[in-house]
Parts: sequence; structure tokens; C-alpha cells
Amino acid sequence: MSEQRGKTTGASNRYSGYRRDVARREPGMKRRIIDALDGGTSSVPAVAEALGLPASEVMWWMMGMVRYGELTPTGKTDENGYRTYRRPGGGDS
Repeated sequence: MSEQRGKTTGASNRYSGYRRDVARREPGMKRRIIDALDGGTSSVPAVAEALGLPASEVMWWMMGMVRYGELTPTGKTDENGYRTYRRPGGGDS
């Protein structure tokens, strides 16, 4: 059994590499999203357009930020019907 310790399968190596990539990108991506909000409110599609990234990727990052209290929903929608988000304690309400 001791010979198995420390060995991983190919699938777990790929997942481990993915997690490492996400962790590496996290601080920069959060900063880019916060900069795109520019002290105001914005929707996921608007932030995605400003960053030049797919909306699905920006949604993933922004929902993580909402989950951990780094963004809050405003309770309002933009002109296209998408929910808007802002930094807690700042921006338009």
C-alpha cells in the first residue's frame, strides 16, 4: 500500500492542473472585474464585453465573488433585463 502513496491518476493530474490555473488567475481576474465595475453597477454581459471574455466565464467569476461577499446584487436590472452587481458598501444603489 505504501507504494501507492503520492501517486495520482491522469484524470486527477488534469484536475489538479485546472485548479492550479484557476488559483493563479484569481487575483488578476477579480481585479479586472472590480475595475470594469468602476465604482458603479454593471451586469455580467456588460462586464464580459468590457473584459473581452465569454459571458459564461465572467458569470463563473462574478458568482464566486457574490458568494464570498466581494460583490452584491443591486436588486435592479439593466436595460436588457440582466441583474446588476456592485461592490458592497459602494457604487450606485
